[in-house]
Amino acid sequence: MRTSHIILGPLFTEKTERLKGGKTFTIHVVQSADKISIQKEIERLYDVQVRDVRVIRVPGKSRLTAKGSIEKRKLSKKAMVTLKPESKPLDLAAFRSSSS
Repeated sequence: MRTSHIILGPLFTEKTERLKGGKTFTIHVVQSADKISIQKEIERLYDVQVRDVRVIRVPGKSRLTAKGSIEKRKLSKKAMVTLKPESKPLDLAAFRSSSS
């Protein structure tokens, strides 16, 4: 599997596992990625047909550490990619990001 500079990796939660039945897959992407570049990268890496891409910006959270200082988590961005009905499902378990 080729590496990607746009896609950081899959997101596995209970909700994303439920959405896979409707051919909707959720992935982490870089902050500068837009819908068109995400669609092209998914189609290039996985050889599938993308019907829709929804992008969600996840704000960073602040939390109090044990020492009493405030720690800020980084901003992140995720994309929910819906495939066309005739397309094969994505194999997100075999994905490798460019950082590995």
